[in-house]
Amino acid sequence: MSDTNQDAKVMQLAATLPEVQPELLDVAKQAVAELDAAVRAGDDSAVALAKTRYDAVVWKLNGGTFFGCDGGPDAPAAAVGRHCAAVPGAVPLWGQNGEFLIEVEGIRAVVRVEGPRFSWMNHFEFHAIDPDTPFISETGYRSHFARPVGECTVDDAAALHLRAILAEKGRVMIEVKRRPEIATGERFPWVREVAAVPTAVSAYVEQGGQFAFAF
Repeated sequence: MSDTNQDAKVMQLAATLPEVQPELLDVAKQAVAELDAAVRAGDDSAVALAKTRYDAVVWKLNGGTFFGCDGGPDAPAAAVGRHCAAVPGAVPLWGQNGEFLIEVEGIRAVVRVEGPRFSWMNHFEFHAIDPDTPFISETGYRSHFARPVGECTVDDAAALHLRAILAEKGRVMIEVKRRPEIATGERFPWVREVAAVPTAVSAYVEQGGQFAFAF
């Protein structure tokens, strides 16, 4: 949040907000709902207003400054993010933190999303959950930053990003040393409740047109 005009807007708006934390957190949650509706409607001005409203909550909770507001798990930005986060397994709104499961062209991945903090960028993390099938990286993890996709839900946007990565990089087998940790499923225990374990053998077509098998 380095733009002087934007800082002034945040300070102006913060002056109109409640003084106590519970009510401020509710304002942030409402701002997330407004942000999501604005992104899906393709309304850039409404997106900017909702984003400023959310930032004003963080600014006020941090004592009237952005300095240090994102300095750790107990900092105001993190606290507001947790309060507004989606339930694990549910697709988050734009502006929410969350994690959910998608399947694109035979690749299953948990997508972790971090809503934009003081920028227009969202952080998408793609985590493999099937250790013995091809993925978009040898490590079973891929980080991707992108702006919100207008007139799209978060899961639709995540699928678009995954398809783009797949088209550019192709698919590869996950490194053997990474597979045991993925196989335990401990990092995302909710996945077992929403998705069945796939068959042990899967086939896919390499870029050269030949079939390959993952056992």
